[in-house]
Amino acid sequence: SPQVSEEFLVREFGKFGDIASVKIMWPRTQEEHNRQRNCGFVSFMKRPDAEDAIKELQGRDFYGMPMRLGWGKKVSLPSQPLRIPKQGETLGQMMAATAPVIEQALEIPSDAPRHKVVLPSDRKVGRLIGKLASYVAKHGHVFEKAVMNKEMKNPKFFFLFQVHTPEHLYYRWKVYMLSQGDSEAKWREEPFQMLLGGPYWIPPKLEDVKKQTAAAEEASQSKEEDRGRSPQRRRDRRDRDRGSRDSRRDRRKRGSSRRLRSRERDEFEDRLRGLSLNKTKIAYGMGFALDHAEEAKEIVEIITESLSLDETPIPKKVARLFLVSDILYNSTAPVRNASAYRTEFRDKLPKIFECLHRTYKSIEGRITANAMRERVTKVLRVWQGWSLYPES
Repeated sequence: SPQVSEEFLVREFGKFGDIASVKIMWPRTQEEHNRQRNCGFVSFMKRPDAEDAIKELQGRDFYGMPMRLGWGKKVSLPSQPLRIPKQGETLGQMMAATAPVIEQALEIPSDAPRHKVVLPSDRKVGRLIGKLASYVAKHGHVFEKAVMNKEMKNPKFFFLFQVHTPEHLYYRWKVYMLSQGDSEAKWREEPFQMLLGGPYWIPPKLEDVKKQTAAAEEASQSKEEDRGRSPQRRRDRRDRDRGSRDSRRDRRKRGSSRRLRSRERDEFEDRLRGLSLNKTKIAYGMGFALDHAEEAKEIVEIITESLSLDETPIPKKVARLFLVSDILYNSTAPVRNASAYRTEFRDKLPKIFECLHRTYKSIEGRITANAMRERVTKVLRVWQGWSLYPES
C-alpha cells in the first residue's frame, strides 16, 4: 500500500528479528503514482528471521491491501542492526540519534563495507560515463535499461555490467550524486550511504579531481604542440585531411563500397535467422545496421535475400520487414552514411514486396493471410506518414 512507510516496515518486520536495512522504492513518475502500490526491500541480519517474517506476513492485509513477499538479492550486512523506532519517531530521526555521523569519515565502523570512488584513468571513458550518468539521473531507470539492452555487446559500455569494477562504482556514484542535486563542478565530499545499512561510499576529493584533470589536459596539450611543431608535419596533416575529405566525397558519390568482414557477416546472418517479432531482437538488428552503415549496400543485399526465400516462416518474414522499417526510420540519425540505407533499399523494395506478395498468395488459411496482410499494410501506412519515398 502507498501508505506503508519505512518506519512501519521496521516495526512490523522487526517483530521477527534484527533488521539490517529497509528501503521503499517511492514512485517517481505519474505512471508509477497511478499504480497505487509500492515495492520495498527489507534485509534481516539472520536468514531464519526472514523466513519467519515471510511465513507470517505473506498475504496479510495492511491499509486495505495484501502484502506480497518474496526473496531478493543478497546484500552486505552492517555491523549493527537498526533500532525499532519509537511511536511517532521517523526512521530519519532514529538514524540521526543512533547512527554514526557519516559526514566524519573516521566514524565509519571499522568492519563496515565501503566503496571508494576513483576517477577513470582513461579520460574518454570518464566523459562517456559522465554523459550517460547525466541522462540516467534525468530520465531514470527506464533510460538506463534501454541503453543496457542496446549496448550489451559494446565494449565501451561494459562498465554497466561489471559491477565490481572501479568504472561501475564511479558511474553509480555519478548518477546518485547528480540525482541528489550536486553538479559536475561541485559535489559533497563526505562519506554517505545510498541505502540504510548499506556500504559507505567515499566520494573523490574535488581538489584532487581538479588537479588530475588539469594534469591530463596539460599532458594532452603538450602532445598536440609536439605533434604540430614541425612545419612539414603540419603540411602532411593538411594533405591527409584533404585526402580524407576527397575520399569521403567520392564514397558518397558512388555509394558505400566497403564490405563486412566474414565474422561480422556471420553475426548479422545469425541475427536474421534468430529474428522474431520481439522488439528487443529487432532493435539489436537495427543497431547492428547503424553501427555498420559504411557497409549499407551489403547489409541491404543480405536482408533482401533473406526476404526472398520462400521457405522462410511468415512471422520471421514479417519480423524482417519490421527490421527494414526500423532501419529506414533511423536512417536520418546522425551516424555516418546512415542515409545510404534509404538509397539502397529504394532499389530493393520492389523485389522485397514482390516476394512478400508471392508468400501471401501461397497462404491457404484465411486468418493467417489476413494477419500478414494487416501487418504489411500497417508498415506501408507508417511509411506513407513519414513521406519516406515519393508516391510515384
